[in-house]
Amino acid sequence: MGAMRERRTGTRLTMALGLVLLAISALVTNAAAVQGRVQTTVVFSGYTWDVKSPRWLMGPGPNLWSDDTSNVRVDESGGLRLALTQEAGEWYCAEVSLQRSLGYGRYVFTVSSRVDLLEPGVMGALFIYEDDSNEIDIEFTGAGKAQYVVQPHYERGNLRGFDLDMEGDYTTHVIDWSPDRIVFSSYHGHSLNDTEEGSLIARWTYTGDDIPRAGKERIHINLWLKDGEAPSGPEEMIVSGFQFTPLEDGPQETSIPEEHSSDELVPSTPDAGNSGGGSRRGRQSRGKGRRGS
Repeated sequence: MGAMRERRTGTRLTMALGLVLLAISALVTNAAAVQGRVQTTVVFSGYTWDVKSPRWLMGPGPNLWSDDTSNVRVDESGGLRLALTQEAGEWYCAEVSLQRSLGYGRYVFTVSSRVDLLEPGVMGALFIYEDDSNEIDIEFTGAGKAQYVVQPHYERGNLRGFDLDMEGDYTTHVIDWSPDRIVFSSYHGHSLNDTEEGSLIARWTYTGDDIPRAGKERIHINLWLKDGEAPSGPEEMIVSGFQFTPLEDGPQETSIPEEHSSDELVPSTPDAGNSGGGSRRGRQSRGKGRRGS
């Protein structure tokens, strides 16, 4: 008799556990239905990028982050679209990161949205990141402003701000990274022709002590909220192309061939990347910067 009661009790516990698991599964399914389609990676400009996915507070900001297609997607023309969206009163940001190191070389990003019209407090960034003290940034900081940064940003001479003064939707932004210098440049249009009058927006050469060493870094692209403060409405940044040319491949004079349209960047071959070595000049460990990974 006792054995029978134990079996019945065990059966009821099993059924109860099954109902709990079924309820949890339903909640997850319903959440996914509300959120839309989530993704862990996207393919953009011939490279595979990880999508930042934790839906809890983390840096930069700190902010909430989403891997939903309403926040991160590659459109029909191949452009990467990052968006700030609101759900249930909370704002969600967007970020992708390349799955591997590319090393020293030329990093070219073509942008196809009015990043000069981002409202103050909305930050768009194209950056090379290992940790908060080993980072190279191009940041669009809202209200027509932008900045080039070598972290730690608080060190004297590690930041240069400039006005975007955009003449349309299209801009091109470049990081030339080598062991002894970093050259930042930004251009009107999808062109690297700085001989054309008025094409160059800004340029800055950094030769200080905080040049990161290649090997463990990843490329990141994100759109986020400074201090996590809510914007007045949704925002979007479109990066239409990314191209990398390794330093060892010769002079950094990459240009867009004439047979391609002026608003198209020719994608580089992903397998051409390298992870260069090299010593750091006089670098000592410093305090944390302002960006989380």
